[in-house]
Amino acid sequence: MKELQSTIAEKEEQIRQRGHQLQHDIEAGISPKEMVKKHPLQSTAIFFVTGLLTGKVLRHLTRRPTTPTATKKTELSQPQAATDSSFSDIRMELLRSAKDLGVSYLQHYIDGKFRTSPKAASSHSEQKP
Repeated sequence: MKELQSTIAEKEEQIRQRGHQLQHDIEAGISPKEMVKKHPLQSTAIFFVTGLLTGKVLRHLTRRPTTPTATKKTELSQPQAATDSSFSDIRMELLRSAKDLGVSYLQHYIDGKFRTSPKAASSHSEQKP
């Protein structure tokens, strides 16, 4: 009976270890860094398109309405002009931040590709089961 209990306990521990390893492998496989490493061109294209769409949405949100009453008005009221100006500033700051983030990530990615030596890369790939 004790032998059966010890066998069950061993199998239970093996199942837990395999479950933790599987969880780690899945998390590593779907992490954003790994996805970009596996598909750098597709990731760049997705970031570019996302930036374009964000710019279009922000431009649409900050655009003044072109209704007949708005065209008759030659001067915007003071609060409306301040709001339009602040939206424009926010939009430009968001675009600059996205550009800086993309460039720094690309630079980090390229530096990582060129700094790894072939020996380090082969020993890293041998460690994975």
